Amino acid sequence: MDLNTAKAKLSNLVISRDITKNENLKYIRDWISSWSDQVPHHGINQFGETVEFLSITEVPTYVIFFDIQYERRVLKTGVWPYFGKEIFSKSISLNDPSELWSVNVPLIENFKTQVNCYAVQGSEKFAICNSCRGGGKVPCPMCGGRGEVSCPTCGGRGEISCPRCGGKTTEPCHRCGGNGSIKGDSSINYREITCPSCGGRQRVPCSSCGGKGKEDCSKCRNGTVVCYKCAGNGILTCGSCKGSGKFISLVYLSDSFIHKPWIKSIHFSQIPSEIASRITNGRNSGELIAEYEDRLIPDDMFESSNHVALKHDVRNFLQTVRNVKVLGVYLKNYRILKEKIVVKKVNVMKIDYKHTDRQYAMWLYGKSSVWAPVSPISEYRDNLFSDAKREFGNKAFSRALSLIDKTIEMSSKKEYNDFRDKIVNKIHQQYIVGAVAGGTIFPLIGNISGVFIGLILRNHFSTRLNSEKKRFAYSFWTSFIVNLIFALTLFLIKNRPIIIMLFFIVEFAVFKINRKGFIEGLKKKKKTFDSRSSTAKEESASDGYDEFSDMNSYVFIYYSYEEKNSVEKDEFKEADGYDKSRSQDKGKKAERDYQMSLSDCYEILGVSESASTEEIKAAYRKRIMEYHPDRTGGLGEKLKDRAEEETKKINNAFEKIMKSKG
Repeated sequence: MDLNTAKAKLSNLVISRDITKNENLKYIRDWISSWSDQVPHHGINQFGETVEFLSITEVPTYVIFFDIQYERRVLKTGVWPYFGKEIFSKSISLNDPSELWSVNVPLIENFKTQVNCYAVQGSEKFAICNSCRGGGKVPCPMCGGRGEVSCPTCGGRGEISCPRCGGKTTEPCHRCGGNGSIKGDSSINYREITCPSCGGRQRVPCSSCGGKGKEDCSKCRNGTVVCYKCAGNGILTCGSCKGSGKFISLVYLSDSFIHKPWIKSIHFSQIPSEIASRITNGRNSGELIAEYEDRLIPDDMFESSNHVALKHDVRNFLQTVRNVKVLGVYLKNYRILKEKIVVKKVNVMKIDYKHTDRQYAMWLYGKSSVWAPVSPISEYRDNLFSDAKREFGNKAFSRALSLIDKTIEMSSKKEYNDFRDKIVNKIHQQYIVGAVAGGTIFPLIGNISGVFIGLILRNHFSTRLNSEKKRFAYSFWTSFIVNLIFALTLFLIKNRPIIIMLFFIVEFAVFKINRKGFIEGLKKKKKTFDSRSSTAKEESASDGYDEFSDMNSYVFIYYSYEEKNSVEKDEFKEADGYDKSRSQDKGKKAERDYQMSLSDCYEILGVSESASTEEIKAAYRKRIMEYHPDRTGGLGEKLKDRAEEETKKINNAFEKIMKSKG
């Protein structure tokens, strides 16, 4: 826009005004409602319609964006490689630097930063480059112009140590393995002979290098490789003259173009700093009031404005940015090529209001932004945060996490996010503790259940399963399935205590069912035993072992179930009576053993009556060892008694035979 239009708009700027009694305040209520509706969870619908305005003050804030383009010219002396650069058509007097500004050079006025250099005509002095002697090329310092350098692998020797023998020229003999001898075969015996390959020396010449200990280097040719700096050319471009072969020493003009953007805010002292920092973040915020661009902005551009603070601050601002001491003296070392000024207005309103008989304040700025550090919404958010802390203290971490998530959705702050991380860490710790507990307790339950099921299956199937694999598979898969059902129940059913109780009830019912079957088996077994005991008074050693093994089982069962079932207890009393009768029979039987005939004694030792004394003694030692205490010590009291009885019988038989032999 032109200067007059810009001045007219700047003259209408106001400092502040009260708009509380303005009848058209619906847009402010809609503004507040739109802001509150974007914040979740607080539950206040159409917040702008529920507030009671106490005062509304419009405090417009003006932001000035100022761009300035400087040009700085300086004469310098230097040495350049000469490539036929263009020089000035008009020479500059070195004694009068003011002529710098009379030289016509391309100007930059589009607010950029750039540096250009121009040679001064008449100051040139040409010289041949001493490094390349005007040729522009120099020998490669790495290879000395040869184009080759020593091979780094072999160090220029052209040979490397043999990788097979490591330079030792020999290797262990493969035939004898380095021993110097091998095992030979002859018709007489099997003995060691000297290795014919190494002659007993244990080593032979290396098969890879032929005993030289070295081999040709595969990385080079005669110990050299192509120079990597000059790529084998041996020649490089001269670094001093850049390949031109000659220098030019001269006076040159350094022409620097410097762009400086500046931002000035007016009225920020009356608004919170949080709003001020957001306003000045971008050039796109605010309403455009005036924009003007010229070589120099007029000093009286803001003089007609009624905004005294704006007029005073801009005047001082322009004087400051134009006087840059770093560039030198104005109009001597530097000058201003172009200036641009943009004035924007940001609407800012302070609102004092009441809500539920409590007073609050908020700031509206820009097009739709709100800054309300304390409001009914922020109080609700603070209450959520306090509740989250309380639940965290009560170790209700899931509830605390839900509350803090709502708090963060309302307003994301570092404090809230840090507290959320703390809650999540506690939840993760609970998972770890649960995993450790499950990894120890659940296998323990599985082990107990497995043993329990093994006992049930043992009692139920007894010896009906005649395969070791079947017995293992029945108990294994039954225990596995029961524990799998138990695990699935824990994870899929909410009412877990009841399910666990039902699980153990089912286990107990299965046990009771199997227990009844087990008792029936006992009854059948006892009848079989009774029939055997009535028909056979004396059994052999092996028969006695089975009989007393059965008795041990009955006694064990009797003591296991004595207190659980009175009916069964009576049945076991009968078995106990049988046991007592057996002990009485033993005494009578022992008396009969002392009155054995001589033929019975020979039969007990297992020899004929014509056997010699040595044969009788050998048979005695063999029979007596069968009932030695070392063999019968761990077989139970019943078997021990039977062993003692048999031992007495054998001793009596042996003594009677020896007496008869004289």
